[in-house]
Amino acid sequence: FHKAVAAIGEVIFCEPMKAGAATGWLTSHARDAYGKRMDRPAAVRLVDHAGTSQEGLDSELSKLALYVGNRDAITVEDIDAVVGSYREQNVFAVMDAIAAGDARLAIREWEQVLATDRAASGRAIGGMAFGVRKLINARAKFDGGAPPNEVARMLWTDIPTMQRMMDRWPMDRLEGMLTELLDADLGSKTGLGSVPSAIECFIVRHSSAA
Repeated sequence: FHKAVAAIGEVIFCEPMKAGAATGWLTSHARDAYGKRMDRPAAVRLVDHAGTSQEGLDSELSKLALYVGNRDAITVEDIDAVVGSYREQNVFAVMDAIAAGDARLAIREWEQVLATDRAASGRAIGGMAFGVRKLINARAKFDGGAPPNEVARMLWTDIPTMQRMMDRWPMDRLEGMLTELLDADLGSKTGLGSVPSAIECFIVRHSSAA
């Protein structure tokens, strides 16, 4: 087959970009496609947030170009404001929906998390684990008698939502959730499972009554 192809054409390998190549591509693409300067630290930060998919990076660049407006440079601070906060909000929206027992909404929000970084689902599951660890820290504060408004600020939410989370998730359940996410991550790296299906099961399981 390869000999036949070589006789009439050529094989072009379309490998995903490595992180180093992605940062170089970003700086030139930001200049050529959007007329914006982006230094290497900013490019590295965007790759950290959005992965190495050219399609995904271009999508984020278009948002950033609109965000900075007439400014000629896209900075690390711009990326944290537009891309980083958007992903964190999506991750916490998943947790909020699970807390409300709304599996349908939680799965929809999870799909939005994946849409920001389809080339690196490991980072997406890491974001979920980050959200659970934040809940564990808030749970410890809550159990220690911290004021409700302080605990709500830790979770970037209001007091009623925070109270709903605390009512739904005791510490042992949160620790179990973190273990499940670790298992899902391990399974994806050893060929025993996939992150999207594991998280969908996780969402359905924890959206049900405790």
